[in-house]
Parts: sequence; structure tokens; C-alpha cells
Amino acid sequence: MTAHTTVLSRIMPVLAFDHLIAPLLIKLIYWIGLVAIISAGIGILFSSANSETGPGALMVFGSTILALLVWRLLNELLILMFNIYEKLVDIRNLLSTARSAQDLPLPSESATHADNTVQMNLQL
Repeated sequence: MTAHTTVLSRIMPVLAFDHLIAPLLIKLIYWIGLVAIISAGIGILFSSANSETGPGALMVFGSTILALLVWRLLNELLILMFNIYEKLVDIRNLLSTARSAQDLPLPSESATHADNTVQMNLQL
């Protein structure tokens, strides 16, 4: 196998949408957001320490923890959508291999066959 073939074999699933890159990007964005939220919390904490009218340290700490929790939940929901898709693809592949092993028609084909049979019986 040449290096060109190896690179092409790795790129083709991505180009054919067989392998999704969004979950990887969501994880990267999560870590960037995590650092941004923590940095903002620390920045607000230090800037409010110098002023008497700023929010208290407990409020800044609580808000930062709440922001981190919401950020994590939003990213988990996005990842969950892609995980559900991957599991459905796995189920589809398992069903198609099981059906080919048993040589059974797909559900849509059997439903069409049943509809045709009912229509033929009604015409008689």
C-alpha cells in the first residue's frame, strides 16, 4: 500500500459522510469554552475585588459554576444527537446483515407486497 492510498483511504469516509467530524469539533469547542468561562470568572473575581460595588466572590464563584454546568449540558446534548445517529446506523447495519443472512425482504418491501396483495383481493 502506498502512502497516497493510505491518505485517500482515511479521507474518503469523511468526504462520503460515513465518518462525522462534528463530534470532534464539538469537543474542541467545549474545551475552548471551558477555558473562556473559567478565565472570565477569574477575571470578574479579580476586577470586583478592587471595587466595593462589584459582585461578591461567592456570587461570581456560583455564577461560574452554573455557567460551566450549562455549557457542559448543552455540549452533551449535541454529542448525544450524534451518538444516537451512530447507534441507529449500527442497528441498520446489523439488521441488513441479519436479513441478508436469512434472505428476508426489508420491512418496506414486505409492506408494499402486503398492500399489493390487499389491492388484488379487493379487485377480485
